[in-house]
Amino acid sequence: MVAESSEANARWMRRLWLAAYRPKDVAHYAGLRSSRTIARWEQMTSRYGPATPAREHDHLLSYMEMIEIAFVSTFRKAGVSLQRIRKAREYAEREWDKRFPFAHLKFKTDGHHVFLDLEKERHDRNTSQIVVASEYGQVAWTNLVVERFSQFTYEHELALIWRPQKDESPRVLIDPRISFGRPNIRGVPVEALRDRYLAGETPVEIADDFELELREVEQGIEFTGVELVAA
Repeated sequence: MVAESSEANARWMRRLWLAAYRPKDVAHYAGLRSSRTIARWEQMTSRYGPATPAREHDHLLSYMEMIEIAFVSTFRKAGVSLQRIRKAREYAEREWDKRFPFAHLKFKTDGHHVFLDLEKERHDRNTSQIVVASEYGQVAWTNLVVERFSQFTYEHELALIWRPQKDESPRVLIDPRISFGRPNIRGVPVEALRDRYLAGETPVEIADDFELELREVEQGIEFTGVELVAA
C-alpha cells in the first residue's frame, strides 16, 4: 500500500510541471484582463528579475507557473508595486532556493510590501517576526500585515489547492490531483458543464445527470465565462 501511495503521489506531482493551461484561461482564473499582462510579468528589467518565471513552453503554462501568476495578481490587486514584487521574488528564490517561491512559501502583504512569515517557514513558534521580502530581508512585526491568501490550501509544502472564486463558499477548485488539474466542482470539470449547457441542456438536467446541486452547476458554467440565460 505504501508503494502504491508513493507511486500515486509521483504521478500527480509530475502534473505540477506539465504545460497544461492556456494563458488566456490562467488570466481568467487569476482575474486579469488579458494574458498580455502575464507576458509583461515574465520579462526582466535592468535591475530586477521577472515577477513570475518565464514559461518553459511557448504557449501553455504549468500548474506551478499558474499559481505564481495567481499570487502576483493577488499582490497587485492589494496595491503592491510590480517592482516590489520583483524584489520579493528575487529575494525568496535566492534565500530559499525555490524556482517557484510564491507557490511554495507563505506570503502576506499590507498593500505596500510583500512579507514572508518566518514562523511558518522556519517552524519556529517563538518568533513573532516576518521578513519584508520586498526589502531583501528587513524585519517587521506581524501585526502590520493582513492575511490575503484564503483562496489557497497548503499541502506538501506548496499551494496545492486553489479556489479561484471569491464568494464565501467557493465550489470551483483547481487541484492537480483531481480531473488532471482542470477547474472542477466535486470532480466534474466545469468545461463539461459548460459544453452540456451550450449543447442545449438545462442546468436542472445537467445537475441531475452529474448529481450536483443546481447552484453548483450554475456557478461552474458562469466560471467558464458563459452567461446563463434566464428560463
